[in-house]
Amino acid sequence: LSDWLDELRPLGFENIPLQTVVEEDFDDALLWSFASGFDDNAPNINLYQTSDFLRKDLLLAVGNADEFFPTVAAVLLFGKNERVAELLPRSNVTVARFSGENGNAQLIEAIEVKGNLHTQYESILAFIKRYADLSKDRPKRKLELVTNAVVQPRAVYHYYSVAEAVINALIHRDLALREIRTRINIYDN
Repeated sequence: LSDWLDELRPLGFENIPLQTVVEEDFDDALLWSFASGFDDNAPNINLYQTSDFLRKDLLLAVGNADEFFPTVAAVLLFGKNERVAELLPRSNVTVARFSGENGNAQLIEAIEVKGNLHTQYESILAFIKRYADLSKDRPKRKLELVTNAVVQPRAVYHYYSVAEAVINALIHRDLALREIRTRINIYDN
């Protein structure tokens, strides 16, 4: 079964086991809230050990009963925020707001978002919400009486489109590449 699963799951950076990670490096609350989402009626869900659950059920760790080597994906998904930043510093995301419409604009604020994927997702969306309105409804077309406004109104974007873009930026990045950092820039337009 292991050989068959290895054929299905090609070796990628996220599948590499990390030898310096221990069970205490994982956020148990995050892991078990994720696990409880599968089956609320599972009688033995609280009897699982973190290492067994990651290894046997999620296939995010390797090793036998005495060894525990979680993968990069396990750390990114369920690692404690401070440990993710230490173990995988390239997983940090820079989010910046610029005053202007292009790369020559002045920087207003920039933050380095660290932690597991859930923390990064929530932090990035919170940063975006500070500078743009996110609406879950379809934008309505407004009648503009003045064509050259002195003050530009805040941008309004579709919440689900922005959320999907953030998810794609986090999931599809290649952490194996050293020189390519993940960044999100917000401009006036």
